[in-house]
Amino acid sequence: PASPSPVGLTFPAPLIAIGARADGTMPHQVTGFTRRRWAVLLWNLGYRCGAEIGVRQAAFAEWLCLAVPGLRLWCIDPWLAYPAQPSQAKQEANLVVARERLARFPRAHIWRATSVDAAREVTPASLDFVYIDAAHDYSHVAQDLMLWSARVRSGGMVAGDDYGAPGVRRALDEFVAAHRIAAWWLCDDRRTRRNRKGQVFTSWFWVKA
Repeated sequence: PASPSPVGLTFPAPLIAIGARADGTMPHQVTGFTRRRWAVLLWNLGYRCGAEIGVRQAAFAEWLCLAVPGLRLWCIDPWLAYPAQPSQAKQEANLVVARERLARFPRAHIWRATSVDAAREVTPASLDFVYIDAAHDYSHVAQDLMLWSARVRSGGMVAGDDYGAPGVRRALDEFVAAHRIAAWWLCDDRRTRRNRKGQVFTSWFWVKA
């Protein structure tokens, strides 16, 4: 087993051993298992190479690097304006913050590219995990699931954020049904990750067969 993660959080040891429910309903949600604890789970499973799709100011990328020392992390984002965030100046400012946050992690690589363009350069089944948190509309999420799940090795993890967003939920529900993913999980971020409207940002993940 791996030594304790330096961030000092723990996770429920039998988590991954939980299989599909007898009635076939999914996903599982483990009380108190936040996405920060999910990062510690990566450390304990020996994952050392991954990608985050959609980085913004690299707040979660920084946490991943803290929880998994020596992590080789590809931080992929075009930092381009889009309808929900129309200011290119704001995107450039986000990139500056991201670079500053990750400067102390030599194996964290800022990769300014679209999800599609970056995926073309990544060898299939080469990553221990991917965390998808880019555009939240249905078509983009469906595309990211197709592209990036193929870049994760067997036994690695496919994960992402914002299951509560309608486009994410629809694309994810369709993907897990089409690929017969028997067991998958939601993180429990109800207390720590709400916006001013009260909406919960919920991460999700499964272990790739």
